[in-house]
Amino acid sequence: MELRVNLSKIEEMKGEIEELEASLQNYEMRIQFFKANEDRWKEQHHHAQDQIRNRDYLMGEAITQIREVADYFNLETSENQPTTHSYGTRKKSMDKRLEKLEKMQKNMQEQM
Repeated sequence: MELRVNLSKIEEMKGEIEELEASLQNYEMRIQFFKANEDRWKEQHHHAQDQIRNRDYLMGEAITQIREVADYFNLETSENQPTTHSYGTRKKSMDKRLEKLEKMQKNMQEQM
């Protein structure tokens, strides 16, 4: 009788071992999946950083060009005396353009 009890315990333990081995395989597969996912996320992270770097460079270039245009309009308005015509003065027109450019510049800087 004791032998049968021991045999049933051995069979029970074999079942538990099989379950544990199946769980272990499952966790090993999950680890492999997470490692593959980690590599993909790293690649995406580096790609996003490159995009941000490129965007920052382009924004800097755009701001430089806007400043150059604004400086050009500032120079032109300071060199030209206001000339009156039926729609107002030339200076007012240039001031409005400069104001628009300055707003664009401010918006671009805020986006960075």
